[in-house]
Amino acid sequence: MWGTPVKSLQVQDQFASPGVVLLVDKPKGWTSFDVCGKLKGSLRRIGAKKVGHAGTLDPMATGLLIVCAGKATKQVDNYQAMDKVYSGTMKLGENTPSYDADSEVPPMYSALKVKGERLYEKARRGEVIERKARVITVSRFDTWRDDNDAQLVHFLV
Repeated sequence: MWGTPVKSLQVQDQFASPGVVLLVDKPKGWTSFDVCGKLKGSLRRIGAKKVGHAGTLDPMATGLLIVCAGKATKQVDNYQAMDKVYSGTMKLGENTPSYDADSEVPPMYSALKVKGERLYEKARRGEVIERKARVITVSRFDTWRDDNDAQLVHFLV
């Protein structure tokens, strides 16, 4: 994945000292923790001692995962506090258990942790627990119909 390991201490020190931020297209089926785990070995070989991500994506979700290594892990909170943009496609006439039309209560299929466990893990076992409403801000919500399939609506939030 990384080719030949870096052998120069000078390059290692330059790389690890300020840290590095990687933008990873997380594949479906991987947890955010899986992504960091797969990167840790390679990043440690070039001097990064810590690896962490700036926000958990559900294992079934794909998309941008910000991974910080070395001293850049101190910037995780800054990345988490940034505005985010989400895009997707929904198919009209279908629904799933993660749909939430009435409030801003996080769905059971959420990466939020309750007592140390992700909500989606509980949901996949059929458990439902009470969740508190969260304040969110949606500054823009664009939708458009698919040119080839009238049942598909694309969105950008």
